[in-house]
Amino acid sequence: MICLSVKSILHTLNKVAYEAGLRKGRENERKVIEAFETARVQTPRWFRGIDWAPQELDGDGVDFIVASDIGQLYLQIKSSDALADRFRTRQARRRYNRYIAVVSTQGCATPEDICHKVINAVGKKRAQLISERAR
Repeated sequence: MICLSVKSILHTLNKVAYEAGLRKGRENERKVIEAFETARVQTPRWFRGIDWAPQELDGDGVDFIVASDIGQLYLQIKSSDALADRFRTRQARRRYNRYIAVVSTQGCATPEDICHKVINAVGKKRAQLISERAR
């Protein structure tokens, strides 16, 4: 008879949930890349492209790098508004760089919806950076 402790069971359940969350997050991130590859959206002139962030930035909350007319802009993708709000709260506490645009794909029915949300959020961070540099 195998007897597992409650601690062992909880550890296993937490690990499974964590790994499922990572898979869901990665799939959600893939949707963003695919959206920009397939959607027919007019991007602003400042938007030069989007690509995966290097691994060393991932731990700092950056999923994607957006190339722009003022340099690299950072983007974090979340699958729900609640997770996006949680990330923003941590940003406010300076856990993450405040210049990372955060986008929830919740409610995005089409690749075009995703692209519009990303462009809007990154555009706001771009404007914030321009404004702060002008001071």
